[in-house]
Amino acid sequence: MMPDEKAMLQFWQARLDETAALAQAASEADPAPWTTDATDSGGTGIRNRGSGLVMAADGEPLWDCESSNSLCMTAPSARHVAAHDPDRALRHVAAARARLTQLADALAAGHDSYDLASTLLPLEILAWADHPDYRQEWRP
Repeated sequence: MMPDEKAMLQFWQARLDETAALAQAASEADPAPWTTDATDSGGTGIRNRGSGLVMAADGEPLWDCESSNSLCMTAPSARHVAAHDPDRALRHVAAARARLTQLADALAAGHDSYDLASTLLPLEILAWADHPDYRQEWRP
């Protein structure tokens, strides 16, 4: 394994650990799965397509449209947040950790045995390109 690939694997593992910790904390604060009551108003434009609450598994809203317009979301945003609840984030982290292990094993075995690993690794961490620890030379 080349040194830069090791750094990319460590970077990826750290981002997965951060994601899992955030999702676990969110799930403890507001039980997952999250759902939404989003409705469409039939308006035009992204911001005029209805609104909705995102609710925790216990039925409590995460944001209250009645109490604060600054915390109320558009229906598309409410659906997006509900679709990315902590349970889903933790499933994503588990799947990514399995891929990370497979790629690390392939890289440790040498490029001749699995050259695809060196191609896939930069793609796996691209989602965190805006992270301060991300190195631009890793960009595919």
